Amino acid sequence: RAADLVERSALGVDLVPTGRGLADAEAIMLESGYSETILGQVLAPVRGKYDYILLDCPPGVGLLTVNGLAAADSVLVPTQPDYLAVKSLGTMLEAISSTKVRLSLDLEILGVFVNMGNRGTRHYRQMVEAVGALGADGVRVFQTTLDDHVAVKEASRLCQSVVRCFPHDGSAGAYLLLAREVDALTLAHGAISEVPTIGDGRGAGRLGAEAQPSESPTQTEESNFGLNTNASECGSPKNFHCPGAAT
Repeated sequence: RAADLVERSALGVDLVPTGRGLADAEAIMLESGYSETILGQVLAPVRGKYDYILLDCPPGVGLLTVNGLAAADSVLVPTQPDYLAVKSLGTMLEAISSTKVRLSLDLEILGVFVNMGNRGTRHYRQMVEAVGALGADGVRVFQTTLDDHVAVKEASRLCQSVVRCFPHDGSAGAYLLLAREVDALTLAHGAISEVPTIGDGRGAGRLGAEAQPSESPTQTEESNFGLNTNASECGSPKNFHCPGAAT
């Protein structure tokens, strides 16, 4: 049961950490008769307890990611501003759309955002422009970009949230801005009545999967509230790994 695996972080965010056994998960799921919907069934009893549940999916569209998509209401797609990652975006978006049709999912691609960028290079600017061009095809592109700051790596090493460790760093502000963009969309769709505070638990239960292009694995973005179901193992439940995703 998902409720039995939940760990409470110091920020008031509930986490379900991954473990080494996740490597065998696909084989185990294939043996069941409901391999693509197991995650949704496990999360169903706790959905009403959270405003947001963020599902950090692996790169590509394997069985684990398909489970995330089948359990989610919406998808956030992070991409690095690198040529191969941006080139694979179209394939990823098509794969998500085909999975939605095949499984008859009520699933929305909430948008694409740039992650782990180095804005001081010409290549970065070119790739951000290429990602922005997706807007012409009807794909939402978030205005906020997340840079490859040392603070994010250091916070990850410390198994802490960058917002908590380095609250005045630009990367912490960027994560908060992205969260507000997601909030604005969620509010517009009527999922919740107001922006939730951390861990307020009013219970709208919106699930978001974060699907990553297979050409360039990215980190999971820290969830600001709700249940993050792929936090890395960092020992004590009070530690929060802000790796990379959520939607």
